[in-house]
Amino acid sequence: MTYDLIILGAGAAGTAAAQLSVKKGLRTALLDPNPVGGVCLHTGCIPAKVCLQSYDPNPASLDARRKSVIETLEAGLRMRLTGVEIFREKGTLCGRTDVFAVRCGERTLYARGVLLASGSVPRSGGLSPEDIFTASELPDDAVILGGGAAGLETASYLRRAGRNVTVLEAGDRLLPQAEPEVSASLLRSLKRKGISVRFGVSVPPETGTVVYATGRKMVTQGLGLETVGLSEVRTNARMETPVRGLYAAGDVTGENCTAHAAIREAECAVRNFCGETDTVDYSCIPHVLFTDPQTAWVGRTEETARADGFVVKTAVVALKSVGGYLAAGADGTGVCKLVADADGTILGVHGCGGAAAEWIAAGVVLVQERINARDAAKMCFAHPTVSEALREAARMLTD
Repeated sequence: MTYDLIILGAGAAGTAAAQLSVKKGLRTALLDPNPVGGVCLHTGCIPAKVCLQSYDPNPASLDARRKSVIETLEAGLRMRLTGVEIFREKGTLCGRTDVFAVRCGERTLYARGVLLASGSVPRSGGLSPEDIFTASELPDDAVILGGGAAGLETASYLRRAGRNVTVLEAGDRLLPQAEPEVSASLLRSLKRKGISVRFGVSVPPETGTVVYATGRKMVTQGLGLETVGLSEVRTNARMETPVRGLYAAGDVTGENCTAHAAIREAECAVRNFCGETDTVDYSCIPHVLFTDPQTAWVGRTEETARADGFVVKTAVVALKSVGGYLAAGADGTGVCKLVADADGTILGVHGCGGAAAEWIAAGVVLVQERINARDAAKMCFAHPTVSEALREAARMLTD
C-alpha cells in the first residue's frame, strides 16, 4: 500500500499531523500499537489535570471521572481522524529509494514522506509521575526526585490529597529556566501548603516511596533510523531531518516535551511537506505548570535576553494588587513579570498564580507578535481578572 504520508506514533504530534494531512488531501497512514492520543491523553497530561483540577478524595469517584474524561476525548479524537488509515502496529523504517518503505506488522507500506512521532518515556525506570496520576491508591509519604514541572505537579497533587511530600532538587532553586521571581513565588506557596523542598540533593533516600521526576528520553529504538542513514533524530526549524522527506515532531525531537509544542511541530512538518513554508520559534511556545498555584511563562527571561544582546528593562507586578486575584481567594504571593527591550518590545511574559496557565495565552500573543509595551498598555483587559496584571506591567514599562 502506498501513501503520501506515513506517521509513526499516534500521540499528540502524530494525531495532529494526521488531522492536518487529511485536510490537505493527503492519503495518510497512522501507525501505533497503542490507543490514539498517546501518553498525553491516557497517562500524562489529561489524567494529571483531572487529578489536579477536579480532585475528589473518593478514589472510586476520581477513577470514574478520569476514565470518563479520557473516553470522551478519545472519541472526539477518533472522529477528527476520519479519513486517516490507522494501524494498531508499530512502524519501522526499512529503507528509502524513490519512496520510504515502512514495516508494519506483516505488511510493508510505502510513502513519499514519513513523520517520526514516537514520543518519549520516563528517564528512570522507577515510579513515575504518570504512575501517581493514574493510581487508585496513593502513598502516605512520598519523596519526589526532581523539582521540574512533572515533579512539582505531582507534589501539588499528593499534598492536596493529604499526603506528606518532600521534593528533592539537585540545583539551588526550582525551575531554573523560569524567572527567579516566579520560582521564588512558587516556592513560597508550596511551603505554605506544607510541601518540604530540599536543594542540592540528587540521591533519593533508601527507604520510603520515591517518585522519579528526572526527565524523559526520546523513543528512537526500533524506528529503523539506520536504514535511511541516520543514527539519531535531529531536525531544523522546519522539522526536517537530514533525510529528504523524513520529518520529526514531538518529544522524539528532544526540543520541548510538551503536547502543545508537539502539535505545533507536527503541523509545521505537514505544511512544509506540502510545499508551504513554516518554522517553529520555540521562544513563542509557553511553559505551563498546573501546580497550586499555577505557573507559566513564554519568551525570554531577563537573563537570556541580556545574553542575546538586548538592552533590557523589566516590570514586576505583585498580584496581591490585582482585584481578580485576591477576590478568588489567592494566598497573595503571586507575581507577573514582563521583559522588554530598550524600545519596549515585549520579549517575555512570566507569572505565578491566578490561573496563569490560562492568562499566559495573552502573553504568547504579546511575545509572538512582538507587541510594544506602549500598545499593550492601551489594550482593555476585563475587570476583575488576573490578566489586568499584564496591562499594569506594560504601563510600568512605559513610565
